[in-house]
Amino acid sequence: MGISAEAPLLGPGAAAAPPAPAPAGAAAGTSVAAKAALIEAAAIRTAQVTFLMFMMNLFVLFLLRCLVFYFLYCLCFVW
Repeated sequence: MGISAEAPLLGPGAAAAPPAPAPAGAAAGTSVAAKAALIEAAAIRTAQVTFLMFMMNLFVLFLLRCLVFYFLYCLCFVW
């Protein structure tokens, strides 16, 4: 098991670094299971981030709706 880290995001004009040379011997190839695990982990992370963004949007819309109704309430009943 190696240490994994997310790759930094590249800007619009940045070029990607050249790939590192593959090691010689039995460790030269990555197994199908390891690739599948990486893809699955990336898919799970994407789903989690998407869900979190969705929930944050719902919360912001809820707060906005509360502010609008509070303003209308004050406009109609308090003044």
